[in-house]
Amino acid sequence: MKYIAKPFSGKVRCAVFDAQEGMCAVDGCYERIRDFHHCKPNTKTNNKLYPLFIPSIFNCKGLCTKHHTNYAQWNITDALCHAYEEWLRNFMVSMPFSGITYQKIERG
Repeated sequence: MKYIAKPFSGKVRCAVFDAQEGMCAVDGCYERIRDFHHCKPNTKTNNKLYPLFIPSIFNCKGLCTKHHTNYAQWNITDALCHAYEEWLRNFMVSMPFSGITYQKIERG
């Protein structure tokens, strides 16, 4: 069965758009946001490894069409993904802009 990646939720896209004031994330670019890029690719494997991080605002960059085609500079390391995933899992109670409610997981 083919995996179909989900795009960012509307809430995440709106939050990124607002945070970047509607402008491309590339320094010096003054084009409007046209695309939303996953810094860590939205693959089946990555969704299993980082289920909270992949759809989150922390994995999203708003880019113009030109810069979305040159996305290599936005790749993110597994170590940083793991750190965000742990932070989201352990400390986030609610992120209203993500479309997902996170609950603190007690470790015992």
